[in-house]
Order: sequence, then structure tokens, then C-alpha cells
Amino acid sequence: MRRLVVSAVLAAGVTVGGCGSDVTTFDSAGYVTVEDLNANADAMVIGTVGDLLATERDNGGEPEIDDEGRAAGIPMAFYEFSVERVVRGQVPGTIVVSWLDLGQASNTEELSALSKGQHVVLWLDHLTADDMPGIESFADVWVPLSGDNGVMDIAGDQATARSSVLTGLDSGSRVSDEPLTVDLDSLEATARG
Repeated sequence: MRRLVVSAVLAAGVTVGGCGSDVTTFDSAGYVTVEDLNANADAMVIGTVGDLLATERDNGGEPEIDDEGRAAGIPMAFYEFSVERVVRGQVPGTIVVSWLDLGQASNTEELSALSKGQHVVLWLDHLTADDMPGIESFADVWVPLSGDNGVMDIAGDQATARSSVLTGLDSGSRVSDEPLTVDLDSLEATARG
């Protein structure tokens, strides 16, 4: 199945050019529990974001310049990621993670930044060259499921959801207005089922 890299990040993305930067809007899938993420991701890992390796526009294999002469496609960034622990799935020790290039897209309210040194839990989709026509930098990438929905920040032995949509570990969890915060042992136990 052919799809844009960003489609694995967020369900749909539309880029509208203007004034030197793009405004990208999304209709992202809302996984409300860790159980939902586990059921839909290829893998769950704990690790650290490394260096920015490349940036590229995801144009789905279409021309790189639109009819108005502007760069076409969605700006993507590719980061090295050191896997500390694989909780679910099969993932090598070092992978490439794709994320929206926030330096090229005006989207600060809808998606947080990935940056070097962040210690995170990621729920990932695995994409190969067939899944990402037009991407030339890498033939094998991992994409956090549904953007911020598939990312939790780690501090000590606690993980906190970046998305306010993620409300609990499983369908029996209480709903809260606060981002989900859970200890890593409980998070991993839920993932291993």
C-alpha cells in the first residue's frame, strides 16, 4: 500500500503554502488508551531521540514543485533513535524515526517537537520504501502512531502523555482532563498484556 510518511504520523495532512512557510492541518486518529495504541502500532519502544539525520518533503512520489513553483509535499525530519528497550514488536537497537519538520511547517499548536536527547516511549508504525514513495533519504523508517498520541515523555520512572486525548491504560481506566502519567512498570505490563 502506498502512503505518505506523514499519514502514519497523522491520519490526514493538508499543506497550504504561504509567506515562506507551510501551514499543515491534521485530522489525527485519537487513540484514547494505551491499549488502543498497543492494538494499532507495530511496536512500542523506550529510548532516546538522537541527531537530526535529514529533512525532506514527503510528496508521495509526485513532482517536488507545485503548479505555482513552490516546494510541494509535507516537510519531514528524520532522527536517529537509540532503542533502550523493546516492549512490544521487533525493532533494531538503532532506528530512524520520522516526524513533521516543525521548522518548515507552521504547526506548533497541533504537534510537539522531537529533539535530540528526549527520553521517550514511542508507539511506532514501521514503513519501508514501498510505503513511502518519494522519500529518498531512507528506505526504512519508524513513525510514531498518530503524532503526539504515540509519544510519552519519561522523567525518572514516570511517563507522561504528550496528547491530552490519551486518558488511560485500558478501556476500564478513568477519564481525566490531565495528561496520562503512569509508572513505566505499569505501562510495560499493559503493553505485554
